[in-house]
Amino acid sequence: MSVACVPPLVASAIALMRAPATIRARAALVRRHVEDGRSPHFALDANGLEAAVRATLAVMRERFPDPQRVPFHARWRHFEVGGRDRWRGLAATLGGVDPAERGRVRVELAITSVLLDAGAGADWRYRESDGGATFTRSEGLAVASFDLYRGGAFSNDPAAPLRADAEALERFSAGALATAFQVAPGNPLVGLDGRAALIASLGAVARSRPDVFGAGARLGTLFDHLAARAEAGVLPAAAILAALLDVFSASGRPGSTSTACRWATSGAIPPRARATAPTVSCRSTSSRNGSPTRWSSRWRRPASAWSTSTR
Repeated sequence: MSVACVPPLVASAIALMRAPATIRARAALVRRHVEDGRSPHFALDANGLEAAVRATLAVMRERFPDPQRVPFHARWRHFEVGGRDRWRGLAATLGGVDPAERGRVRVELAITSVLLDAGAGADWRYRESDGGATFTRSEGLAVASFDLYRGGAFSNDPAAPLRADAEALERFSAGALATAFQVAPGNPLVGLDGRAALIASLGAVARSRPDVFGAGARLGTLFDHLAARAEAGVLPAAAILAALLDVFSASGRPGSTSTACRWATSGAIPPRARATAPTVSCRSTSSRNGSPTRWSSRWRRPASAWSTSTR
């Protein structure tokens, strides 16, 4: 249900809870709960923060001496796996189309690729037809989904393959996905049926929101919807997230917060955002076999990354 379909008071509450500032505030409460030792599931040990920061900075300086040239983390990095810029090659086929149409194509490619990305399983692999290279896991899913979109699988117009519209999305099947992703008895893909159903539900969303996707129910029209909300040529990341949560919330899994966040940083529209967070090590008692699991998360502000100070 979109925010416009609910009473104003409820809509206001929904908007507040979806705001990045609210999410960060709630996350801070959870962190303090863990720091105080009140969580039965996690324990935080920040003693390794300094070493983790220095190790991260060393890698960043080695790979990117100029901090202004660090590429943002995005699905677009997966499209460049193997040192090949696949988007550049696809963009060259667009010829003289206007920038807005290029934006629509990028939006469609990002959304469909992100929604098809989840654990592929250890035994699945994808062999690129025009390059011959073989890829697995997220890189393989990215290349496979790139080829799927490029081949017109989501377009109902054979003359315009680089588009994703409701009619083609809604009829997308597990069989079509299996063929495209080279699934076979010796090459199984985890969650095949669920991935296909997710794409089909995306078509239903496009058809249900003509205010966003237009009369043609084209997924890429989301670009125009977002562009209209830019101010002085700038579209804040918070505005992208708000629009995604509104548009995709009616479709269940496609509208999950994690999916929206992943698409917002997928590279279709580079977000203007900075974030800082400490490096933490946690142990969780909710692992599959019930034994504690340790993991860490690292995220530092790029603007200060080249300073020797870690404060």
